[in-house]
Amino acid sequence: MEYALPAYHAITLVEEASNLARYDGVLFGHRSENARDLESLYVNSRTEMFDDETKKRILLGTFLLSEGYIDMYYKKAVIIRQKLKDGSPEEYARIFEREVRE
Repeated sequence: MEYALPAYHAITLVEEASNLARYDGVLFGHRSENARDLESLYVNSRTEMFDDETKKRILLGTFLLSEGYIDMYYKKAVIIRQKLKDGSPEEYARIFEREVRE
Protein backbone atom coordinates (compact mmCIF):
# COMPACT_ATOMS: atom_id res chain seq x y z
CA MET A 1 0.00 0.00 0.00
CA GLU A 2 2.90 2.39 0.59
CA TYR A 3 3.50 2.48 -3.18
CA ALA A 4 -0.14 2.97 -4.16
CA LEU A 5 -0.04 6.78 -4.22
CA PRO A 6 3.23 7.09 -6.20
CA ALA A 7 1.92 4.47 -8.65
CA TYR A 8 -1.34 6.38 -8.99
CA HIS A 9 0.51 9.61 -9.79
CA ALA A 10 2.78 7.98 -12.37
CA ILE A 11 -0.11 6.29 -14.16
CA THR A 12 -2.27 9.42 -14.05
CA LEU A 13 0.48 11.61 -15.52
CA VAL A 14 1.12 9.16 -18.36
CA GLU A 15 -2.59 8.84 -19.15
CA GLU A 16 -3.06 12.62 -19.10
CA ALA A 17 -0.13 13.18 -21.44
CA SER A 18 -1.34 10.46 -23.77
CA ASN A 19 -4.94 11.70 -23.84
CA LEU A 20 -4.05 15.37 -24.27
CA ALA A 21 -1.59 14.69 -27.11
CA ARG A 22 -4.48 14.72 -29.59
CA TYR A 23 -5.27 18.38 -28.81
CA ASP A 24 -2.98 19.92 -31.40
CA GLY A 25 -5.23 22.62 -32.86
CA VAL A 26 -5.53 20.76 -36.15
CA LEU A 27 -8.27 18.18 -35.58
CA PHE A 28 -9.02 18.68 -31.88
CA GLY A 29 -8.91 21.56 -29.47
CA HIS A 30 -8.39 25.28 -29.83
CA ARG A 31 -6.85 26.50 -33.09
CA SER A 32 -4.63 29.55 -32.70
CA GLU A 33 -5.23 32.44 -35.04
CA ASN A 34 -1.58 33.54 -34.64
CA ALA A 35 -0.02 30.66 -36.60
CA ARG A 36 2.29 31.18 -39.57
CA ASP A 37 3.06 27.51 -40.25
CA LEU A 38 2.31 24.05 -38.86
CA GLU A 39 4.91 24.23 -36.10
CA SER A 40 3.68 27.61 -34.86
CA LEU A 41 0.10 26.28 -35.06
CA TYR A 42 1.00 23.46 -32.65
CA VAL A 43 3.01 25.69 -30.31
CA ASN A 44 0.56 28.60 -30.24
CA SER A 45 -2.55 26.42 -30.00
CA ARG A 46 -1.22 24.43 -27.07
CA THR A 47 0.20 27.51 -25.37
CA GLU A 48 -3.16 29.26 -25.58
CA MET A 49 -5.20 26.13 -24.75
CA PHE A 50 -3.39 24.68 -21.71
CA ASP A 51 -2.62 26.36 -18.40
CA ASP A 52 0.74 25.95 -16.64
CA GLU A 53 -0.42 23.00 -14.48
CA THR A 54 -1.70 21.08 -17.50
CA LYS A 55 1.52 21.71 -19.43
CA LYS A 56 3.52 20.49 -16.43
CA ARG A 57 1.49 17.28 -16.27
CA ILE A 58 1.93 16.69 -20.01
CA LEU A 59 5.69 17.15 -19.73
CA LEU A 60 5.99 14.86 -16.70
CA GLY A 61 3.83 12.18 -18.30
CA THR A 62 5.85 12.35 -21.51
CA PHE A 63 9.05 12.11 -19.46
CA LEU A 64 7.76 8.97 -17.71
CA LEU A 65 7.16 7.40 -21.13
CA SER A 66 10.59 8.28 -22.48
CA GLU A 67 13.26 5.66 -23.11
CA GLY A 68 15.06 4.67 -19.95
CA TYR A 69 12.33 5.94 -17.63
CA ILE A 70 9.36 3.90 -18.79
CA ASP A 71 10.84 0.76 -17.17
CA MET A 72 12.00 2.63 -14.09
CA TYR A 73 8.66 4.27 -13.27
CA TYR A 74 5.64 3.53 -15.45
CA LYS A 75 5.98 -0.24 -15.81
CA LYS A 76 6.58 -0.60 -12.08
CA ALA A 77 3.49 1.51 -11.40
CA VAL A 78 1.41 -0.75 -13.64
CA ILE A 79 2.68 -3.81 -11.76
CA ILE A 80 1.77 -2.19 -8.44
CA ARG A 81 -1.70 -1.32 -9.77
CA GLN A 82 -2.24 -4.95 -10.81
CA LYS A 83 -1.11 -6.24 -7.41
CA LEU A 84 -3.57 -3.86 -5.75
CA LYS A 85 -6.36 -5.05 -8.04
CA ASP A 86 -5.53 -8.70 -7.30
CA GLY A 87 -5.61 -8.21 -3.51
CA SER A 88 -8.37 -9.86 -1.54
CA PRO A 89 -11.02 -7.87 0.39
CA GLU A 90 -9.74 -9.44 3.61
CA GLU A 91 -6.23 -8.22 2.84
CA TYR A 92 -7.51 -4.67 2.26
CA ALA A 93 -9.52 -4.78 5.48
CA ARG A 94 -6.40 -5.86 7.39
CA ILE A 95 -4.29 -3.09 5.84
CA PHE A 96 -6.83 -0.35 6.51
CA GLU A 97 -7.50 -1.61 10.02
CA ARG A 98 -3.76 -1.42 10.77
CA GLU A 99 -3.53 2.07 9.24
CA VAL A 100 -6.39 3.39 11.39
CA ARG A 101 -4.82 2.07 14.61
CA GLU A 102 -1.41 3.61 13.87
